[in-house]
Amino acid sequence: TLGCLQGPPLVFEWTISASGLPPQRYSATVYVRNPRSLNHVGQFRVRTFLDGARAQLADATSAASARAPARLMPQAELVLEHVDAATGLIDRHLARPSWVVFAFEPAEDLPPDLAVLVRAPPGFDVPRGCEVHIGDGSTYSPLGLSVTSLPAPVTQYILFPPSTSATCFGRGREATISIAPTIPGSRSSTPAVRGKMYLFRVRVTNPTTTPVANEWLLRVADQEISGIRGYDLWEFRHTVVAPGNTAAGDSHVVRVRYWSRTAVPGSFGSRHGLVVLRMPEGFRLRSASSGRCVGFQGLRNSSGIASDTGLVTCESWPAEPTWVVLHNRLPTALDPDVYEFECEVLNPALPSAAFAWELRSYSREDAREVGLLDTGSAPGFPVNLKLRSFAVEPFPAGQQNSGSAVKFQFAVMLPS
Repeated sequence: TLGCLQGPPLVFEWTISASGLPPQRYSATVYVRNPRSLNHVGQFRVRTFLDGARAQLADATSAASARAPARLMPQAELVLEHVDAATGLIDRHLARPSWVVFAFEPAEDLPPDLAVLVRAPPGFDVPRGCEVHIGDGSTYSPLGLSVTSLPAPVTQYILFPPSTSATCFGRGREATISIAPTIPGSRSSTPAVRGKMYLFRVRVTNPTTTPVANEWLLRVADQEISGIRGYDLWEFRHTVVAPGNTAAGDSHVVRVRYWSRTAVPGSFGSRHGLVVLRMPEGFRLRSASSGRCVGFQGLRNSSGIASDTGLVTCESWPAEPTWVVLHNRLPTALDPDVYEFECEVLNPALPSAAFAWELRSYSREDAREVGLLDTGSAPGFPVNLKLRSFAVEPFPAGQQNSGSAVKFQFAVMLPS
């Protein structure tokens, strides 16, 4: 149990049960209010006592310096809207490298040699030799390339002074950036301009899913701001594949349910968007001679409304018997929503373990990587040995009246 003793000094007391704790690493979280003075650092001390915190002699003790309190930064943001999309700086796909563009307004002039800390949400990774870019002081390359320009109404961004360099060191989900003049003494400071935000970008690796606590922290010199809203990754969530039969070699109807985060484009000229379900090796899609999926009754959204089966079709894919492909030929996009559909598949001829079913959406009808949108996977199901015989008969035999109670007799022959 954790309790707070009356102070000052502020003391937290952990009471351990009679069984004790084995030697290993432990952690606990407490919320405190930072001191008002920026110069007050002090130390945190921890002590252990064999017979209660009122003992005179501690069994063990240690101390750690507290991090200096920071001045609150007026504003900071992740820049998403004004980044040159053609450069592909921001990649929202799962587990892929991506640039993250920051803009921040300092509360006061910054010293010529800056220490910047970027802390990403859980799941992100910053490589040890991370990349950082602040531009040359004359072009808006932090938002794209050296030829990237800002629209006339966008005036809130400002560049670091010319002849400024930046280096980056990564560890876990933190990037430590050093910004300094390339010629020592070439400038005295980075001036704070009211209402203007300095630009820079750092390269990270996305996590395998959008973090629940999707907020970034930025610290520049002695100024800090947290709670910077991050970007959502392009992914399918809550994907479910529900089989109708798991016997080896049998055909059955599979129900697929998924939550898309990115709109799948509709028909535009000769192009349209796709949703592709990739089954594990050994499964086969049951399709008619036209290539249309057997058992497909339309794509339903969260309201239960089924799409026009003539415009949202389920089809096989040439040379890919494990692919189930939904074509969106509607004049409008399939907006982010929860969707569900069924189709008939053939299980592998032999029993097998459960493997993941992969789901992807594309902005193009050719399913090329350049048009990749959401990605995701769903737990599969094992394929079991098929029973030699299985029968169901009413008991006792005879006519069964509608609505009346009935008993059934099941007959199964188990394998040896």
